[in-house]
Amino acid sequence: MKYYELPYFGKVDLNKLEDAYDAEMELEEQEISLSIFFDSTSISEVVLGDLENFLQNIEESNNASLEYILNDFNSESSITKDFIKYFIENLEDEIADMIDFESTIKSPENQLLENLQLTNIAIYPESNSEFAVLDYAIEIEDELSDDLLVVILDKSGKLIRITWES
Repeated sequence: MKYYELPYFGKVDLNKLEDAYDAEMELEEQEISLSIFFDSTSISEVVLGDLENFLQNIEESNNASLEYILNDFNSESSITKDFIKYFIENLEDEIADMIDFESTIKSPENQLLENLQLTNIAIYPESNSEFAVLDYAIEIEDELSDDLLVVILDKSGKLIRITWES
């Protein structure tokens, strides 16, 4: 048996991997769910290195993802903008205590964008493309929204795409 201590997950038998591992972490006073999904029962040192590097740099991946979201929001054709507009148009009463609709400093869209919260990270270390999937939700009346803004990254942390899931 070859055990390895993975950040957040503890000891993992690298020669007898389970399909999935789950853990929790705190980031900026928010509880984040972490999951790792394996396709095989063992992994190479290279894959292990990529996985460990990602786990040790989750805060940086979150910051990069938020930057990708902001860039998408400011682009002409934007999933993020559609996501934010959906909340403003369909849940105006529910978000009224979060948003100052009369503000001349920040638009309601920008205010709501600032309320995105990272809730879940799924990691697929053996994937050649979609290495990490970061889910962002908006907390409304003490509950996280079912609608998620999802950022998908490759193993180097580069953006693959942003999607909206519900």
